[in-house]
This record gives sequence, structure tokens and C-alpha cells, in this order.
Amino acid sequence: MLTRALRPAARGLPRAFPAVSRAVVQRRWASSEHDSHDSHDSHDSHDSHGSNPATEDSVTDESFFTPWWRNTAILTVLTYGAYVYWPRAKEGETPWLTSWIASSNSNEASFEHIQRRMEFIQMQAGHQREDAAAERPPIHRLRYKHTFQQSSPYLIPVGSQADVSNVKIKTREDSWN
Repeated sequence: MLTRALRPAARGLPRAFPAVSRAVVQRRWASSEHDSHDSHDSHDSHDSHGSNPATEDSVTDESFFTPWWRNTAILTVLTYGAYVYWPRAKEGETPWLTSWIASSNSNEASFEHIQRRMEFIQMQAGHQREDAAAERPPIHRLRYKHTFQQSSPYLIPVGSQADVSNVKIKTREDSWN
């Protein structure tokens, strides 16, 4: 029902692959709905839209006897038959798929590759931890910079304080300039 409603709107859209045959593009996989060319012609003429509501609201016959369902049933039966009658591995012998995977992969080469990859990942993780723990050095800013100049040099006993005459004190305003 929805495909019938959207079909006229999709006609104006460009096709992705124009070389694909029309039969492949129009194939409906799980539907038994079959439109004849007459119904397509009626959709091409835009005058006939809505003139016959019985055809738009009619229910189509859906069944499990379409080619898609037939092919699915045949494939299911063949798969089950292959599973039941496929030769099993003998006792103590590995199955053919397991032995094929083991023979196609070299364990030593893959193990060395995994080891190199783990070392690289651990090195990157260490760098990330160092970067995350990094901090800028603390900058101690004074709110009142005249406190250094307030005290009298004559009240400080000799050797009790360092000489701060060359210290340049910055405020927040000075650090942004």
C-alpha cells in the first residue's frame, strides 16, 4: 500500500545505476504483488490519481508460494541436509574448518605482531598519562604589591630576610599586558 503511494513521487528521482536492467530494479523480493504494464501506464497519467478509490484500497493476495519463498525454502532444506550429512571429524582430529584456519595463520608471526602492537599501545598510554598529569608551574600573585615596600629596612634584623630590592612584583593586570 505504501509502495503504491510513494511510487509516483519516486518516478522523478534519478536512478543510481541506469545500466541495471529494468527487471532487476523492479523485482520485489518478498511480495506476490504483480503489476501489469497497464497499471503502470495508469500511474504515468496523473489525471487518473484518485479517480478510482477501489483500486488503491484493495487488498492484494500475499502467499508463501512466490519465487522468493520457494528459493528460501529450497536453500533451507539444502543447508539442513548439508549440516546433517556433512562428514564429521574423527575422535581426536580437529574439524576441517579449524585446521584450515590454523594452517592459514602463522601463530609466530601473529604473536610477534600482537606483542609489538601491545608495546606501542602501552607506550602511548604512558605518554597520555604524562600529558594528563602535566601542570603549569604555580604563579603566586599578590593582591597588594605595596606590602613589600611598606616595611622599614631598619626594623628587619640582619640576616633574617633575603634582599628583595630587585624583585619585580606583578599584579593580575600586569600579567595580561
